[in-house]
Amino acid sequence: MRKMFKLGDKAVSQVIGYLLTFAIISATTVTVVYTTSVLLERRATAAAEIIAQDIANHVVDAITECIAMKQEFPDANYSRVINVPTTINGKNYYIVATDERVYVNTTDGKVSAKSTTYKQEELCIGISGKVYPGSGKIRVYVNKSDYLYRIDFGTDDSPGEYGYARFSSSSLYRGKWWNLNWSYRTPIYIYNGLKQDFTGYQIRLVLNTQNFDYSNANENGSDIRFTNESGVELPYWIEKWGYNGLSYIWFKADRILANQTTTFYLYYGNPTAASKSNGKAVFEFFDDFNSFDSNVWEVYPENSKNIGVKNGYLEISNGTAIVTKHDILTDGVLRAKAKAIGTKTDTEASILARCQNRTHPYDDSYFFSSGSFSTYYWKNFSVGKFFNTQTFVLNYDNTSMEVNKWYLLIFQLDGKSILASRTEYFNPVFYENLDITDSSYNSGYFGLFTTNGCRAEYDWILCHKVYPYTFDITIAAPASLYYTFTKYDNLSFVDHPSVSNNLNRDDTASNQTALMQLGVSSGEYSVTITIGEPYYALSDINVYAENKLMLSNFSTDPGCVSSRWFVVNVSDGILDLKFEYTGSHPGGFWSVTSIVVEKGVKGVKLGGMG
Repeated sequence: MRKMFKLGDKAVSQVIGYLLTFAIISATTVTVVYTTSVLLERRATAAAEIIAQDIANHVVDAITECIAMKQEFPDANYSRVINVPTTINGKNYYIVATDERVYVNTTDGKVSAKSTTYKQEELCIGISGKVYPGSGKIRVYVNKSDYLYRIDFGTDDSPGEYGYARFSSSSLYRGKWWNLNWSYRTPIYIYNGLKQDFTGYQIRLVLNTQNFDYSNANENGSDIRFTNESGVELPYWIEKWGYNGLSYIWFKADRILANQTTTFYLYYGNPTAASKSNGKAVFEFFDDFNSFDSNVWEVYPENSKNIGVKNGYLEISNGTAIVTKHDILTDGVLRAKAKAIGTKTDTEASILARCQNRTHPYDDSYFFSSGSFSTYYWKNFSVGKFFNTQTFVLNYDNTSMEVNKWYLLIFQLDGKSILASRTEYFNPVFYENLDITDSSYNSGYFGLFTTNGCRAEYDWILCHKVYPYTFDITIAAPASLYYTFTKYDNLSFVDHPSVSNNLNRDDTASNQTALMQLGVSSGEYSVTITIGEPYYALSDINVYAENKLMLSNFSTDPGCVSSRWFVVNVSDGILDLKFEYTGSHPGGFWSVTSIVVEKGVKGVKLGGMG
């Protein structure tokens, strides 16, 4: 019995040992499985966070690019499309952009990443938007701002932040302003390096968006005016007006002084002004062919039916010529805007000058032929002369004139020198020139003609003086009578109720609290304030908008400016801006360099695709 008992003890001990061993192995297996699962999940989360961080960095790069484009080209629309994953490791996610950071978060809240944007407060370009990029693409974009005001406090001699010079509104300077109904003027500086004055010379200005702010002028250019430095109005003619593009404008300079720079002024900014563009008042001869004037022109052959005016263009065909009846050209420059009309054979649009017999212009005169000829290749671009029914080619270039395209033809005769130039009118990149010397005809009539089988249209022809010298012409920084560089001029400075001093138009700084009022429609606006002073440090400056504190205890270092922006809602049609110095220093003050008001909330935004 005892043996059996001992054997039973041993058997029970073996069974218990086996069960314990199995339990330990099972527990160990569960631990290993759990640990492996946690490690895999952590690895997946780490990988997802790397992906999220990469997405955030890419979005910040695109935002930085948009900001750079906005600063370089403030009136441009720009966008960049980014390819991104549709999910992050199978999880849906979203992207949020703020002024400080870009966040990438999965919708379950387990994965998050962020990337910092660069000094947005100082750049004054906001960032906003939230997208769910389920399509695999997002758009980062910045659009053109709708500016209402760009108030630029430059000095009288130096342009301010936006390239404008300030014109003092004090009575001393306002008396020199030609007409107070015009808000803006741009100085035109003409340098004459010769030792003689020149009178009555026609000056051609080329305006574009780099040297002229079209937003301050009427859309049709009706408010353009010119004066000399003494305020005497000068005649002008708008050859081509391209609002927000390329414009050509002529004015007649009454006197260009010897060995110095003479100043003229281009005035604009009067919404009610009617155009006074008048070519006949500017040039020695001018005709824009609104009608055909038989008192001005002789037709050859007499009573030819191959001539007429259609839609403001003169049309000539089949060997017809028109010659001036009274106007003689000795020295001068003929300019014509011309187009050769396509025919089955040849085309031509040409000029003749110093004609000896206006009733037979092909007998004795110089000609400038421009066309496209199948046989007479020298007529494509040539200068020659008619002499007793014979034709002499003095110089030519076998370069065809394209049909149905406007060209500028320039025929200059100055003593023995004869110069012909041709260029595409709407693409004035390359001039073709022919230059000869001949003195067969010293003076005579001038006109337009075509060869048999050809047809041409002319928009206008004019004659101006030969420049004795290549004048150096500078279009300077514009000035404003009211400091507001915009098509709106309802800007006013008013007394703040709590102080006796006000913000005068000549002042940009004060130690007194002052209120500025800007006329706007009701709505939401972005306002950018630039504060700084050339010689002093500024501190303790507050700026209010609509009675709300927007900038508190603002400060700048000497010679530095700093910009901040904010969004404000206007409900009464008047945007109130208040500036105050809150410090205790006896010489303390506030100083505003510029103020910009834009409609809506400006800045870079995120958007989904598809």
